[in-house]
Amino acid sequence: MAKIDLKSPQRAFELFHPGFAQALMKEQAEAKGKQLIGMLDSDDLSARALLSPNQLYNQTGTGKFANLPRIVLNGFYEDRTPKFVFERNKSKPFSFTDSTGRKLTPGDMDTDGGSIPRFLHGNVNYSPWGYGLGYIVHDWVFVAHKCKSKPDDNLTFDDSARLMAETLKTMMEVGFTDYDGQARKYPKNILDVYWIHLAVSSKIARDLWDKKPTLKCR
Repeated sequence: MAKIDLKSPQRAFELFHPGFAQALMKEQAEAKGKQLIGMLDSDDLSARALLSPNQLYNQTGTGKFANLPRIVLNGFYEDRTPKFVFERNKSKPFSFTDSTGRKLTPGDMDTDGGSIPRFLHGNVNYSPWGYGLGYIVHDWVFVAHKCKSKPDDNLTFDDSARLMAETLKTMMEVGFTDYDGQARKYPKNILDVYWIHLAVSSKIARDLWDKKPTLKCR
C-alpha cells in the first residue's frame, strides 16, 4: 500500500469543490503569515489550520452514537437535487454523546447530508452522505443555532467544528450499530477528519453561521 502524504492538499480537492479547496489553502497561508508576525491568537480557529493532520486527530475526542437517523424524501430543489427531512424517531431517537458527556438529540430538520454549510457538496467522487451520522449532528448544531432550538441553541461555532471532528473520529474508532444490529466502523482516515474539520471551521462556514437564517425551522 502506498504511503499517504499527510502534508498533501490532494484530499481537499477530492472532498470539496476546487474553488473551496483553494479557499482553504489560502486560509492556511494567511494563518501561517499571522503566526510569523505574532498576530495569531491560540484560541483563533484559524490556528487549527497550522496543526498537522496527526495533531488534530490526536487532540480530538470521541463520543457515542445511539440509534440511527430517520431520513424522509421531501421533494426536490430547483436543480433537481433531492430534498430530505431528518425526522426524530420518538421511540428510538438518534443521538450523539460527545467527549464531555453532553448528549445531542437532533430534532426535525431539513437536511441533505453535508450541506449546512452547503460547501460540503463537491466533486462527483464525494458523497454528502459519506459520513452521514456526523453530518446530521453538525447540521443540527447549525439548525439549533439558527432556530433557537433548546437545549442546544447555546452551542457555539467552535462547538460545531469540534463536534464535526469528534463524530468523524467516533465513526472510525468507536463505531455504531447498523440497522441489522451489526457493529460497524468506518476505516480510519486522518486526512478526512483534518480537511472536513478545516472546512467547517473556515471563514466561509463562520459567515454562514453568522448569516441571517434562511432555513425552515420545524
